[in-house]
Amino acid sequence: MLKAYAWWNYKIPPMLAVAFYALYRAPRLPPVTTTLWQLGLFLISVIGIAGFGHVFLDAFDVDEDRMGGKPNLWDQSNPASRAALVLGLLAASWLPWTILPNSSVGLTLIALEFLLFAMYAVPPIRLKTRGLHGVITDAGYAHALPALWTWFPFALVAGVSTSPLFIATLTVWSLTVGIRHLMQHQALETPKDAAAGANTFSVRHGADKTLSIVVHRLIPLEIVAFGLLVTIIGRHLWILPVACVAYLALEAFRLRFLWLQRIRLTGPLSDPDRSTIAGTLIMSQFYELWVPVIVLTGLVARSGSYIIVFVLYLFLFRNGPWQLVRRDLPLVSAWLRSRRVDSKHAPISHAEGTA
Repeated sequence: MLKAYAWWNYKIPPMLAVAFYALYRAPRLPPVTTTLWQLGLFLISVIGIAGFGHVFLDAFDVDEDRMGGKPNLWDQSNPASRAALVLGLLAASWLPWTILPNSSVGLTLIALEFLLFAMYAVPPIRLKTRGLHGVITDAGYAHALPALWTWFPFALVAGVSTSPLFIATLTVWSLTVGIRHLMQHQALETPKDAAAGANTFSVRHGADKTLSIVVHRLIPLEIVAFGLLVTIIGRHLWILPVACVAYLALEAFRLRFLWLQRIRLTGPLSDPDRSTIAGTLIMSQFYELWVPVIVLTGLVARSGSYIIVFVLYLFLFRNGPWQLVRRDLPLVSAWLRSRRVDSKHAPISHAEGTA
C-alpha cells in the first residue's frame, strides 16, 4: 500500500504535467469534459502498465527478495491470482488506447516500455544485475519513456507540433532524474542488496562512490537539463520560470531560517546530505508537487472551465499549495513571532538609552 501511495504521488504528477503542457499549447482547448474523459482513460492505462511492470519484475525477483527480506507480490499470490492479475493489468494497459488517440510513435514507445521490462528482469540478459546498464534501463522505463509516451498522444489531441529540441531535452532531463533516483535508492539499500546477492551498481562500486556520482555529476547535469527545459517551455508558459525562481527563493529561505539546523548547500555537507537535500527535497519536490499545479494554472487562465481539473488534481495528489498551507506558512508565522519577541528583548545600547 505504501509503495502504491508513493508511486501515485511521485511518478504520476510529472507525467500529468507533460499532458497539461501539451493541452496548454493547443490553439483551441478541447472541452473540459473531453479532457477529463481522456485523462481518466490515460490514468487507467498508466496504472495498468506500471502494475504489470511491478508484477512482472517481482516474478523474476522471488529468490532475491526472499534473501533480502523484501515483500514480493508474485511470491505471495497463488497461480489463479497471478493469471487474473496479469491479464487484468494487460487489459488496463492497452484497452484505453483503442479509444484514446495516439500516434505510431506513441504506441511504439509504450511497446518499448514492455520490452525494457523484459530486458531488465529476464535472464540471461537481466540488465538489473549489470551495473550501470541496469540503472539506465530502470530510468528509461520508469521515467524517460513515460514522459515521452505521455507527450505524443496529448500533443495529437491538442494539435501541436513536436519540437525535436523539446523531446531531446525532456528525454535527457527525465533520464537523469531516473538515474539519480535509482542510484540514491541503491545506495541506501546496498547492505540488503549485497546480502541478497543482487549485483547492483551500488553493490559493485560502494554506496559512497554512488552518492558521489549523484552529487558531482548527475545533479549538475539534471539542473542544466531542467533549466533548458524550463527555458523552452517558458517561451509559451511564462509562469513556469517565474514560479521556479520563486520556489528556489522560498527553499533558500526555508533552509536558512526555518530548519532547526540552518543549512547552506554551498557549505560543508556530506554527499548523502547534499543528495537528499538538493536532489530529493528541493528538485524532486518541485517536479512532483509544483510543476503540474503551475501548468494547470496556465490552463485555468486560458479557460475557466478547467478549474474542475485543477480542483480534482488537488484532491487526488499531493501538491505544493497544500504543503505550503499545511507546513510552510505555520513555520513562517512562528519565525516572524520569534523575530518580534527577539526584537522586544534586544538589549538597548548606551546611545539609545541616553538619546
